Amino acid sequence: MATEIALDYRTKFKKDVVVDLVCFRKLGHNEQDEPMVTQPLMYKIINKHPGTRKLYADRLIAQGLIGPEDADKTVATYRQALDGGFHTNRTILTNFQAAVRGGLDALQEPRSGTRTTTPRFLLRSCSLSRRS
Repeated sequence: MATEIALDYRTKFKKDVVVDLVCFRKLGHNEQDEPMVTQPLMYKIINKHPGTRKLYADRLIAQGLIGPEDADKTVATYRQALDGGFHTNRTILTNFQAAVRGGLDALQEPRSGTRTTTPRFLLRSCSLSRRS
């Protein structure tokens, strides 16, 4: 949402925009990292944080914009889409052209109607390596 507002502002007023994101890795940097060992005080606080999704859902519920079951339903629908291998993002820039295309034209999407549990990016990289 913040990026959409920033993009709208930039488009309308032709001025640069900075979106300042404050983030942390709730579960550490990787599977081997245990942040409670290296940053125990900070991660005690982080572990108590309910998470952005929960805070936002609670605000929408408090404003009467969604019901309590809607937040959980949205998460379940999103998870189902990910597990099904479907795209979950919505394109904002419909006329975007990458400045550098590289070898991306050689990549092929799976045939229409083909169901697979293999992620599309993996299928693309495999089809590219076979052509080499």
